[in-house]
Amino acid sequence: DLSAQVEEIAGLLRTSTPDPVELNLRLARRLPAVKADPSQIQQVIMNLALNAAEAIGNRPGTVTITTSARTADGEEQVVLEVADTGCGMDEATRARIFDPFFSTKFTGRGLGLAAVMGIVRAQFGSITVQTVPGAGSTFTVVFPAVEAHPAAGREATIQGYGHLLVVDGEELTRDMARLTLEGCGYTVQLASDGSAAMAGFAGDPVGFAAVLLDMGTPGINTAEVLERMREIRPDVRVVLSGRQSELEALAQSGHRRPAGFVEKPYTATALARKIKQALG
Repeated sequence: DLSAQVEEIAGLLRTSTPDPVELNLRLARRLPAVKADPSQIQQVIMNLALNAAEAIGNRPGTVTITTSARTADGEEQVVLEVADTGCGMDEATRARIFDPFFSTKFTGRGLGLAAVMGIVRAQFGSITVQTVPGAGSTFTVVFPAVEAHPAAGREATIQGYGHLLVVDGEELTRDMARLTLEGCGYTVQLASDGSAAMAGFAGDPVGFAAVLLDMGTPGINTAEVLERMREIRPDVRVVLSGRQSELEALAQSGHRRPAGFVEKPYTATALARKIKQALG
């Protein structure tokens, strides 16, 4: 359910939107389902919304996220629109925004629009933009609908408190994890490799309620890091993340069993739930 995916990260979007910018959600109910990876859909929504907010800058303006259903050429489609009242683009810029490595002052953050397009196309969708210099832009993402409607009901993001260390070598994943967890009430410290992780943890071992440790982070030997952290603080709660199965993750953790495991790519709800479970 595309509307449910927007709602799930609405708090994160509001947290990351500058105060002068107003975020409006116009979400249709009972949308047809789309067949797509929820975590990647959330990345697309987040990045389009952040780009829209950056196009406005530190002046008053609005970012409007709309979901709807339509029929085109006899095919039912589900539509996501992200519109802003920002600076807009001239034709030369508009023609290049989906090129790899191209950036402007408002497309330099997060995935980049080339990567956003790659995700959308991988989910059998399309993305277009309408823009006017000085009058804002509207990005439209269209996905083919599947026959069934999503099941009703959705678990709310689980709130918590405490200081967390998030260790991940992927900048986008670190940022998404930080936004997710801060939106749930935690404070977050980031580390991009094994050395930074150990330095951060050793600097204040008692201050961390838990550690989220990605097993693919550079300089990380999972069993060794778990051992060293527990030598410093025996009761530290470490939640592992990775693209392998939980059984494979446990095998790599040695005899120092983690407090939990979350498989990547994860959604905001899945991550928040695992951290909450680990903290009891």
